[in-house]
Amino acid sequence: MTVPIAHAFFRRLLSRRGALAATAAFVAFPGIGIFSGRFTNDALAMPIVAALLVVFADTARGRLSILGTAALALLLAAGCWTKLYVLLLLPAAPLIALRAPPGRRSALALRASVASAVAFLAILPWLARQHADTGDWFGMLASRQAERLKLGLGERLHALPDLLHVRFGIVFGRTFLWPGTWSAMGAQRFVAVVLFLALSLLALLPLFLRGGSSLRRRVWWGTAVVLPLFLLGYFAYASTFAAVARRGGYPPSAGPDGWYLLILFPVLLAAGCARGHHVPSETLLIAFGIFVVAAGLLTLGVLPAVYSGWTTPNGSNAPLRAWLPMATSPFLALATYARVGLARAPLVVLAAILAAQLLALFVGVLLALRRRPLGQ
Repeated sequence: MTVPIAHAFFRRLLSRRGALAATAAFVAFPGIGIFSGRFTNDALAMPIVAALLVVFADTARGRLSILGTAALALLLAAGCWTKLYVLLLLPAAPLIALRAPPGRRSALALRASVASAVAFLAILPWLARQHADTGDWFGMLASRQAERLKLGLGERLHALPDLLHVRFGIVFGRTFLWPGTWSAMGAQRFVAVVLFLALSLLALLPLFLRGGSSLRRRVWWGTAVVLPLFLLGYFAYASTFAAVARRGGYPPSAGPDGWYLLILFPVLLAAGCARGHHVPSETLLIAFGIFVVAAGLLTLGVLPAVYSGWTTPNGSNAPLRAWLPMATSPFLALATYARVGLARAPLVVLAAILAAQLLALFVGVLLALRRRPLGQ
Protein backbone atom coordinates (compact mmCIF):
# COMPACT_ATOMS: atom_id res chain seq x y z
CA MET A 1 0.00 0.00 0.00
CA THR A 2 2.82 2.42 0.79
CA VAL A 3 4.26 2.45 -2.74
CA PRO A 4 1.26 3.86 -4.67
CA ILE A 5 0.59 6.35 -1.87
CA ALA A 6 4.21 7.51 -1.93
CA HIS A 7 3.91 7.90 -5.71
CA ALA A 8 0.85 10.10 -5.17
CA PHE A 9 2.92 12.31 -2.86
CA PHE A 10 5.80 12.56 -5.34
CA ARG A 11 3.29 13.45 -8.07
CA ARG A 12 2.34 16.54 -6.05
CA LEU A 13 5.92 17.77 -6.49
CA LEU A 14 7.35 16.22 -9.63
CA SER A 15 6.47 15.45 -13.23
CA ARG A 16 5.14 12.01 -14.11
CA ARG A 17 8.61 10.80 -15.08
CA GLY A 18 10.11 12.32 -11.97
CA ALA A 19 7.44 10.82 -9.73
CA LEU A 20 8.02 7.35 -11.21
CA ALA A 21 11.78 7.71 -10.77
CA ALA A 22 11.33 8.95 -7.19
CA THR A 23 9.02 6.03 -6.41
CA ALA A 24 11.58 3.57 -7.79
CA ALA A 25 14.29 5.17 -5.63
CA PHE A 26 11.97 5.06 -2.62
CA VAL A 27 11.32 1.34 -3.08
CA ALA A 28 15.00 0.54 -3.65
CA PHE A 29 16.34 2.39 -0.60
CA PRO A 30 17.64 -0.35 1.75
CA GLY A 31 16.05 0.97 4.94
CA ILE A 32 12.56 1.19 3.45
CA GLY A 33 12.39 -2.49 2.55
CA ILE A 34 13.58 -3.53 6.01
CA PHE A 35 11.37 -1.02 7.83
CA SER A 36 8.13 -1.73 5.98
CA GLY A 37 8.71 -5.42 5.30
CA ARG A 38 8.59 -6.51 8.93
CA PHE A 39 5.35 -7.33 10.74
CA THR A 40 5.47 -4.41 13.18
CA ASN A 41 3.30 -1.42 13.99
CA ASP A 42 5.97 0.74 12.27
CA ALA A 43 5.21 -1.09 9.03
CA LEU A 44 1.48 -0.56 9.60
CA ALA A 45 2.02 3.14 10.32
CA MET A 46 4.02 3.75 7.15
CA PRO A 47 1.12 3.80 4.62
CA ILE A 48 -0.92 5.89 7.05
CA VAL A 49 1.83 8.51 7.33
CA ALA A 50 2.38 8.41 3.56
CA ALA A 51 -1.34 9.18 3.09
CA LEU A 52 -1.00 12.02 5.62
CA LEU A 53 1.85 13.47 3.54
CA VAL A 54 -0.45 13.49 0.50
CA VAL A 55 -3.14 15.36 2.47
CA PHE A 56 -0.51 17.76 3.87
CA ALA A 57 0.76 18.47 0.34
CA ASP A 58 -2.78 19.21 -0.84
CA THR A 59 -3.31 21.46 2.17
CA ALA A 60 -0.19 23.45 1.29
CA ARG A 61 -1.63 23.85 -2.21
CA GLY A 62 -4.81 25.31 -0.68
CA ARG A 63 -6.96 22.20 -1.07
CA LEU A 64 -8.67 20.76 2.00
CA SER A 65 -12.35 20.05 1.50
CA ILE A 66 -14.82 18.95 4.16
CA LEU A 67 -14.29 15.36 3.02
CA GLY A 68 -10.52 15.92 3.12
CA THR A 69 -10.82 17.25 6.66
CA ALA A 70 -12.65 14.08 7.71
CA ALA A 71 -9.96 11.97 6.01
CA LEU A 72 -7.25 13.96 7.78
CA ALA A 73 -8.87 13.39 11.18
CA LEU A 74 -9.30 9.69 10.45
CA LEU A 75 -5.70 9.24 9.28
CA LEU A 76 -4.28 11.12 12.27
CA ALA A 77 -6.37 9.10 14.71
CA ALA A 78 -5.53 5.80 13.00
CA GLY A 79 -1.85 6.74 12.97
CA CYS A 80 -1.83 7.62 16.68
CA TRP A 81 -3.55 4.36 17.58
CA THR A 82 -1.00 2.49 15.46
CA LYS A 83 2.18 4.28 16.57
CA LEU A 84 2.39 7.02 19.18
CA TYR A 85 5.01 9.05 17.30
CA VAL A 86 2.20 10.14 14.96
CA LEU A 87 1.13 12.36 17.88
CA LEU A 88 4.02 14.59 16.81
CA LEU A 89 2.21 15.24 13.54
CA LEU A 90 -0.98 16.60 15.16
CA PRO A 91 0.30 20.22 15.12
CA ALA A 92 1.55 19.79 11.56
CA ALA A 93 -1.79 20.20 9.80
CA PRO A 94 -2.61 23.67 11.19
CA LEU A 95 0.97 24.83 10.61
CA ILE A 96 0.91 23.57 7.02
CA ALA A 97 -2.35 25.46 6.43
CA LEU A 98 -0.40 28.67 7.07
CA ARG A 99 1.59 27.90 3.90
CA ALA A 100 -1.58 27.88 1.80
CA PRO A 101 -2.50 30.80 -0.49
CA PRO A 102 -3.50 33.89 1.56
CA GLY A 103 -7.18 33.78 0.62
CA ARG A 104 -7.55 30.19 1.87
CA ARG A 105 -5.42 30.21 5.02
CA SER A 106 -8.09 31.01 7.62
CA ALA A 107 -10.56 28.40 6.40
CA LEU A 108 -7.90 25.73 5.96
CA ALA A 109 -6.29 26.45 9.35
CA LEU A 110 -9.70 26.07 11.02
CA ARG A 111 -10.43 22.78 9.26
CA ALA A 112 -6.94 21.41 9.97
CA SER A 113 -7.20 22.42 13.64
CA VAL A 114 -10.55 20.68 13.96
CA ALA A 115 -9.14 17.51 12.36
CA SER A 116 -6.16 17.51 14.76
CA ALA A 117 -8.40 18.13 17.78
CA VAL A 118 -10.76 15.30 16.81
CA ALA A 119 -7.81 12.94 16.32
CA PHE A 120 -6.43 13.87 19.75
CA LEU A 121 -9.79 13.25 21.39
CA ALA A 122 -9.93 9.86 19.66
CA ILE A 123 -6.59 8.79 21.15
CA LEU A 124 -7.24 10.28 24.61
CA PRO A 125 -8.95 7.15 26.06
CA TRP A 126 -5.90 5.04 25.19
CA LEU A 127 -3.54 7.60 26.77
CA ALA A 128 -5.68 7.77 29.92
CA ARG A 129 -5.74 3.98 30.25
CA GLN A 130 -1.98 3.84 29.70
CA HIS A 131 -1.42 6.44 32.42
CA ALA A 132 -3.78 4.68 34.83
CA ASP A 133 -2.01 1.33 34.36
CA THR A 134 1.62 2.45 34.35
CA GLY A 135 1.76 6.09 35.43
CA ASP A 136 3.18 6.90 32.00
CA TRP A 137 1.12 8.65 29.32
CA PHE A 138 3.07 7.33 26.33
CA GLY A 139 4.08 3.80 27.30
CA MET A 140 7.84 4.25 26.88
CA LEU A 141 10.14 2.30 29.16
CA ALA A 142 12.43 5.31 29.53
CA SER A 143 9.60 7.64 30.55
CA ARG A 144 8.42 5.13 33.16
CA GLN A 145 11.97 5.02 34.51
CA ALA A 146 12.09 8.82 34.48
CA GLU A 147 8.82 8.94 36.41
CA ARG A 148 10.19 6.49 38.95
CA LEU A 149 13.43 8.50 39.29
CA LYS A 150 11.51 11.80 39.48
CA LEU A 151 13.44 13.29 36.56
CA GLY A 152 12.29 16.76 35.64
CA LEU A 153 12.38 18.58 32.32
CA GLY A 154 15.48 20.52 33.35
CA GLU A 155 17.44 17.36 34.07
CA ARG A 156 16.46 15.90 30.71
CA LEU A 157 17.57 19.05 28.89
CA HIS A 158 20.81 19.04 30.89
CA ALA A 159 21.48 15.49 29.65
CA LEU A 160 21.13 16.44 25.96
CA PRO A 161 24.90 17.07 25.50
CA ASP A 162 25.43 13.38 26.28
CA LEU A 163 23.96 12.71 22.84
CA LEU A 164 26.33 15.05 21.02
CA HIS A 165 29.11 12.63 20.33
CA VAL A 166 30.38 10.90 17.23
CA ARG A 167 29.15 7.44 18.14
CA PHE A 168 25.57 8.65 18.57
CA GLY A 169 25.65 10.17 15.07
CA ILE A 170 27.18 7.02 13.57
CA VAL A 171 24.60 4.74 15.15
CA PHE A 172 21.78 7.11 14.14
CA GLY A 173 22.97 7.12 10.53
CA ARG A 174 23.50 3.35 10.36
CA THR A 175 20.10 2.56 11.85
CA PHE A 176 18.53 4.98 9.36
CA LEU A 177 20.10 3.09 6.46
CA TRP A 178 19.59 -0.39 7.92
CA PRO A 179 16.95 -0.58 10.69
CA GLY A 180 17.22 -2.84 13.71
CA THR A 181 19.96 -5.39 14.26
CA TRP A 182 20.66 -5.35 10.52
CA SER A 183 22.58 -2.10 11.12
CA ALA A 184 25.26 -4.13 12.90
CA MET A 185 25.02 -7.23 10.72
CA GLY A 186 25.18 -5.63 7.31
CA ALA A 187 25.93 -1.89 7.39
CA GLN A 188 29.25 -1.79 5.57
CA ARG A 189 30.93 1.57 6.10
CA PHE A 190 31.78 2.33 2.48
CA VAL A 191 28.24 1.49 1.36
CA ALA A 192 26.83 3.85 4.00
CA VAL A 193 29.07 6.66 2.75
CA VAL A 194 27.91 6.13 -0.85
CA LEU A 195 24.26 6.11 0.22
CA PHE A 196 24.60 9.39 2.09
CA LEU A 197 26.42 10.92 -0.87
CA ALA A 198 23.53 9.87 -3.13
CA LEU A 199 20.99 11.46 -0.78
CA SER A 200 23.11 14.63 -0.65
CA LEU A 201 23.24 14.67 -4.45
CA LEU A 202 19.45 14.57 -4.65
CA ALA A 203 19.12 17.46 -2.21
CA LEU A 204 21.94 19.71 -3.47
CA LEU A 205 22.11 19.24 -7.25
CA PRO A 206 18.79 21.02 -7.98
CA LEU A 207 20.14 24.11 -6.18
CA PHE A 208 22.38 24.75 -9.19
CA LEU A 209 19.49 24.64 -11.67
CA ARG A 210 17.83 27.75 -13.04
CA GLY A 211 14.20 28.59 -12.59
CA GLY A 212 11.79 27.17 -10.09
CA SER A 213 8.15 26.94 -9.16
CA SER A 214 6.74 28.88 -6.21
CA LEU A 215 3.99 26.26 -5.92
CA ARG A 216 6.50 23.41 -5.71
CA ARG A 217 8.50 25.35 -3.11
CA ARG A 218 5.37 26.03 -1.06
CA VAL A 219 4.23 22.41 -1.18
CA TRP A 220 7.60 20.99 -0.15
CA TRP A 221 8.15 23.47 2.69
CA GLY A 222 4.58 22.89 3.81
CA THR A 223 5.02 19.15 4.16
CA ALA A 224 8.59 19.61 5.50
CA VAL A 225 7.06 21.09 8.67
CA VAL A 226 6.79 17.48 9.83
CA LEU A 227 10.59 17.13 9.98
CA PRO A 228 11.39 19.59 12.83
CA LEU A 229 8.31 18.43 14.75
CA PHE A 230 9.44 14.83 14.46
CA LEU A 231 13.04 15.63 15.33
CA LEU A 232 12.01 17.65 18.40
CA GLY A 233 10.01 14.68 19.63
CA TYR A 234 12.89 12.37 18.82
CA PHE A 235 15.37 14.40 20.85
CA ALA A 236 12.91 14.55 23.73
CA TYR A 237 12.74 10.76 23.56
CA ALA A 238 16.52 10.39 23.36
CA SER A 239 17.18 12.94 26.11
CA THR A 240 14.98 10.91 28.45
CA PHE A 241 17.21 7.87 27.84
CA ALA A 242 20.25 10.08 28.39
CA ALA A 243 18.91 11.49 31.67
CA VAL A 244 18.09 8.01 32.98
CA ALA A 245 21.58 6.82 32.03
CA ARG A 246 23.24 9.87 33.61
CA ARG A 247 21.37 9.29 36.87
CA GLY A 248 22.50 5.64 36.77
CA GLY A 249 26.11 6.56 35.99
CA TYR A 250 26.39 4.80 32.61
CA PRO A 251 26.36 5.95 28.94
CA PRO A 252 23.00 6.16 27.12
CA SER A 253 22.10 2.61 26.09
CA ALA A 254 19.30 3.48 23.68
CA GLY A 255 17.92 6.40 21.77
CA PRO A 256 19.85 6.71 18.48
CA ASP A 257 17.18 4.79 16.56
CA GLY A 258 17.44 6.46 13.16
CA TRP A 259 14.92 4.13 11.54
CA TYR A 260 11.98 6.12 12.95
CA LEU A 261 12.89 8.94 10.55
CA LEU A 262 12.21 6.58 7.63
CA ILE A 263 8.51 7.18 8.21
CA LEU A 264 9.08 10.61 6.60
CA PHE A 265 11.51 9.43 3.92
CA PRO A 266 9.37 10.68 0.96
CA VAL A 267 9.89 14.26 2.21
CA LEU A 268 13.65 13.72 2.51
CA LEU A 269 13.85 12.12 -0.93
CA ALA A 270 12.14 15.17 -2.45
CA ALA A 271 14.37 17.67 -0.62
CA GLY A 272 15.67 18.93 -3.95
CA CYS A 273 12.32 20.71 -4.36
CA ALA A 274 13.08 23.01 -1.40
CA ARG A 275 13.78 26.01 -3.67
CA GLY A 276 11.09 25.11 -6.13
CA HIS A 277 13.41 23.41 -8.63
CA HIS A 278 12.42 20.32 -10.51
CA VAL A 279 14.52 17.31 -9.49
CA PRO A 280 15.71 15.73 -12.76
CA SER A 281 14.43 12.19 -13.24
CA GLU A 282 17.92 11.19 -14.40
CA THR A 283 19.33 12.16 -10.99
CA LEU A 284 16.65 10.14 -9.25
CA LEU A 285 17.41 7.14 -11.46
CA ILE A 286 21.12 7.38 -10.62
CA ALA A 287 20.16 7.33 -6.94
CA PHE A 288 17.85 4.39 -7.67
CA GLY A 289 20.76 2.45 -9.17
CA ILE A 290 22.95 3.18 -6.16
CA PHE A 291 20.18 2.09 -3.77
CA VAL A 292 19.64 -1.17 -5.68
CA VAL A 293 23.34 -2.04 -5.57
CA ALA A 294 23.52 -1.20 -1.86
CA ALA A 295 20.46 -3.30 -1.05
CA GLY A 296 21.84 -6.14 -3.17
CA LEU A 297 25.19 -6.10 -1.37
CA LEU A 298 23.38 -6.28 1.96
CA THR A 299 20.71 -8.83 1.05
CA LEU A 300 22.73 -11.09 -1.24
CA GLY A 301 26.19 -10.51 0.17
CA VAL A 302 26.84 -9.55 3.77
CA LEU A 303 23.80 -11.08 5.47
CA PRO A 304 23.92 -14.55 3.89
CA ALA A 305 27.66 -14.60 4.61
CA VAL A 306 26.82 -13.97 8.28
CA TYR A 307 24.16 -16.70 8.28
CA SER A 308 26.55 -19.12 6.60
CA GLY A 309 29.23 -18.50 9.22
CA TRP A 310 31.65 -16.97 6.71
CA THR A 311 31.93 -13.87 8.92
CA THR A 312 31.27 -12.98 12.54
CA PRO A 313 27.73 -11.86 13.47
CA ASN A 314 28.99 -8.29 13.25
CA GLY A 315 29.07 -8.38 9.46
CA SER A 316 29.49 -4.61 9.20
CA ASN A 317 33.16 -5.00 10.15
CA ALA A 318 33.80 -7.98 7.86
CA PRO A 319 36.40 -7.38 5.12
CA LEU A 320 35.27 -7.34 1.50
CA ARG A 321 36.92 -10.69 0.70
CA ALA A 322 34.83 -12.40 3.40
CA TRP A 323 31.46 -11.79 1.73
CA LEU A 324 32.14 -10.79 -1.90
CA PRO A 325 31.99 -14.42 -3.16
CA MET A 326 28.47 -14.62 -1.73
CA ALA A 327 27.44 -11.33 -3.37
CA THR A 328 28.59 -12.60 -6.77
CA SER A 329 26.60 -15.86 -6.41
CA PRO A 330 22.93 -14.88 -5.91
CA PHE A 331 21.70 -18.49 -6.01
CA LEU A 332 24.15 -19.40 -3.26
CA ALA A 333 22.78 -16.49 -1.20
CA LEU A 334 19.18 -17.62 -1.79
CA ALA A 335 20.12 -21.19 -0.95
CA THR A 336 21.54 -19.90 2.34
CA TYR A 337 18.26 -18.18 3.19
CA ALA A 338 16.35 -21.35 2.31
CA ARG A 339 18.67 -23.48 4.42
CA VAL A 340 18.60 -21.37 7.57
CA GLY A 341 14.82 -21.02 7.31
CA LEU A 342 14.54 -17.26 7.69
CA ALA A 343 12.24 -16.93 4.68
CA ARG A 344 10.47 -20.27 5.29
CA ALA A 345 10.47 -20.95 1.54
CA PRO A 346 12.47 -23.18 -0.83
CA LEU A 347 15.11 -21.86 -3.19
CA VAL A 348 12.79 -21.88 -6.24
CA VAL A 349 10.20 -19.71 -4.51
CA LEU A 350 12.83 -17.25 -3.28
CA ALA A 351 14.33 -17.00 -6.77
CA ALA A 352 10.87 -16.34 -8.25
CA ILE A 353 10.19 -13.60 -5.69
CA LEU A 354 13.53 -11.95 -6.40
CA ALA A 355 12.94 -12.11 -10.16
CA ALA A 356 9.46 -10.59 -9.77
CA GLN A 357 10.82 -7.74 -7.65
CA LEU A 358 13.60 -6.98 -10.12
CA LEU A 359 11.14 -7.12 -13.04
CA ALA A 360 8.80 -4.66 -11.31
CA LEU A 361 11.67 -2.25 -10.67
CA PHE A 362 12.86 -2.63 -14.26
CA VAL A 363 9.40 -1.81 -15.63
CA GLY A 364 9.19 1.23 -13.36
CA VAL A 365 12.54 2.49 -14.63
CA LEU A 366 11.48 1.97 -18.25
CA LEU A 367 8.32 3.99 -17.65
CA ALA A 368 10.38 6.75 -16.03
CA LEU A 369 12.72 6.81 -19.06
CA ARG A 370 9.93 7.11 -21.62
CA ARG A 371 9.68 10.50 -23.25
CA ARG A 372 5.92 10.41 -22.80
CA PRO A 373 4.90 8.13 -19.90
CA LEU A 374 1.69 6.16 -20.22
CA GLY A 375 -1.34 8.37 -19.83
CA GLN A 376 0.47 11.62 -20.61
